[in-house]
Parts: sequence; structure tokens; C-alpha cells
Amino acid sequence: KQHGVENHFLVVGSHLTMLPEERDVQIAELEQQLRASGPRAEMEAVGARLRFHKTMQPMDRFYVVAMDIGERIARWSEDRSKKGLSTYHVCTGGGPGCMEAANRGASKAGVLSLGLGSSRPEWGQMNNHVSSEGAFEFHYFFMRKFWMANKAKGLVVLPGGYDVLDELFELLALISSKRFTRSLPVLLLGSDFWKKAINFE
Repeated sequence: KQHGVENHFLVVGSHLTMLPEERDVQIAELEQQLRASGPRAEMEAVGARLRFHKTMQPMDRFYVVAMDIGERIARWSEDRSKKGLSTYHVCTGGGPGCMEAANRGASKAGVLSLGLGSSRPEWGQMNNHVSSEGAFEFHYFFMRKFWMANKAKGLVVLPGGYDVLDELFELLALISSKRFTRSLPVLLLGSDFWKKAINFE
């Protein structure tokens, strides 16, 4: 309330995506290491990392999409604020990948963005694009999930792994069981991914 946070849109997606230009740099560095050669075990590890980065390259378009969404939400909310209307902030799990991208977009628009991270080291650190006033760390997983859903007015889901599916189905379960007294739109981005991942028919 102190910082004017009334509602938020929760954005979730793969933590493994990155800015395409940054991925290109990493691939170039790994290819250079392979050309320079070295001990067999080290080269096998470099080769494995290179294959991983090349596999992930097509997913990096969703980093750009998340960044664009974060910026659009932030600018739209700012316009609403000037008209005296309720505002909506970008909220993520505070991690890397698509979460970082959404926070980055909101930050680019000069608007406060939220990150609900964890104090537990195995969950990683808060990304650098979460506003200091909007950074929250939770020790208990349940409390983190509760506050993610509590003020959410919409869910934006980009392709990802088990954690993304967990967030999606938990909120779908709350919607279908009518635990929410409000409407909660859910937007799945990347139809080619979702048609393969889940049979909604």
C-alpha cells in the first residue's frame, strides 16, 4: 500500500531463457573453447553446454515476449494511474529467464515491479530488475504461493518446465473449484508449445 501497489499480473515462464544476444555471445565463447581444444573431459563438458545453449535458442524468443509484456503492462498501468484508475503491477517469482524479462520490461518503463523470491539458496537469487521496494523473500513455499495468487488479477504463462506447470495448474484448480471470488483471466503464450505439452481437448 505504501508504494501504491493495488493489484498485479503474475507472469511465469522458463527460468532458462535469456536475451538472444546474450545467448549468441555464450555460444560463440563455447565454440571458441572447442576450437582451442583441451583435455577430453573438459571438451566433453564444453560440448554439452554448447548443445544445451543451441537447444534453448528457439525458446529465447519468449524472453523478448515477456519483456515486451512487462513493459506494456507497466505503461498501461501508468496511464490508468494518471486518470485516477486502479493500477496493475508486474509480479514474478523474481528469478531469471522469463521472470527477469517481465521485470526488466516494467523497469524499462520506469515502473515498480514485484518479485516474490525465496530466502532458500536452492531457489536462487532475486534478479536485478525487481524494484527494491517490490522485492520480497519467503522462506516457506506455501506463503510465497499464497501472496502470488492473493492479489493476482491475471496470469500470463509462457512456456516452461515443471515449476511453470505447477503455477498454472494450481491457479486453474483454484478457479475451477471457485476458490476465487473474482474473475482471473489466464493467458497462455506460445500455442505451438502448449498444444504439445497439454491436451486441452
